Amino acid sequence: MQFSQSIKGAGLSVLLTVLVAACGGGSGGGDSAPAAGASSSSSSKASSAASSVTSSTSSSVASSSSSSVASSSSSSAASSSSSVASSSSSVASSSSSVASSSSSVASSSSSVASSSSSVASSSSSSSSAASVTKTTWTPSYTNFAAQNLLGSCSSGNYAFASLGSGTVDGVTYYTSSTTALRFYDASSCSNTGPFAINFNGSAFPTATASTAWAAGNVIDLSTMTRYVQVPYTSAATTSPSLTVTFTNSGTTAGTTTTQQIVITNGSGKVLAVALAGVGSTQTTITATDTVTAGSSGSFYVLFTRVSDTTGGLRVWQTELTK
Repeated sequence: MQFSQSIKGAGLSVLLTVLVAACGGGSGGGDSAPAAGASSSSSSKASSAASSVTSSTSSSVASSSSSSVASSSSSSAASSSSSVASSSSSVASSSSSVASSSSSVASSSSSVASSSSSVASSSSSSSSAASVTKTTWTPSYTNFAAQNLLGSCSSGNYAFASLGSGTVDGVTYYTSSTTALRFYDASSCSNTGPFAINFNGSAFPTATASTAWAAGNVIDLSTMTRYVQVPYTSAATTSPSLTVTFTNSGTTAGTTTTQQIVITNGSGKVLAVALAGVGSTQTTITATDTVTAGSSGSFYVLFTRVSDTTGGLRVWQTELTK
């Protein structure tokens, strides 16, 4: 207890000494200054004590402040880093979603482009392929008369006004005389029809046997005295065909040695042969040729009346497929 009080008394003395030194003596000017050694020693002690207190206090404050600042800064930095990292993660996630979305869009665009290409390719193929067509032809009094092709009419048959050939609605006829081939009017010259092209006799003048008309044979078309020609251009098929609807006004049914209808191609090759039956019932015959796609050609309709001097072939309609 006494030692503690001595320490306190010494500390007080030191503090008083420091204060006296700081004040520079008493209030009166007559007080003498302390000895130089004492003053220096007291000042040193006071300075040392003050320095120790200040240093200790500053160190404590600095340490405390630094620790607090460091802790606060580290915590804030960590928190900020965590926030940044979290933000970066969100951005990365967002970027990933955008990239995924972009990839999906790109994939969708690619699919659409592929689909469009397929459609374009399909459209191109469709537009480049020609369509097979069918053309039906029936004789028309109005159209024949408009070209002044018809002469006088007798018993339903109009003679042609001139020799040679004529073309009506894309179909050509040829007659070596004005009556070798005739224009038939079922209304007996009343011009109401129906109408047909009438072969008044055989197209092949020297035919004496049916072998001349056998399928596959080639005949000389330049020697024919009458025919109906159905031309075509730019065939879209390699197998163009012609179907003919006909009747025979003869009194004797067609046989292999009498009346027959024949269809050839432009080279005279016989493509189809049929017997020309007697009566008003219409019959059809179809001939098919083999050509290169895009070709042009003709079908020729002929009639033979070997060993029969009556009747004739009537062509009511033709149907061309090309």
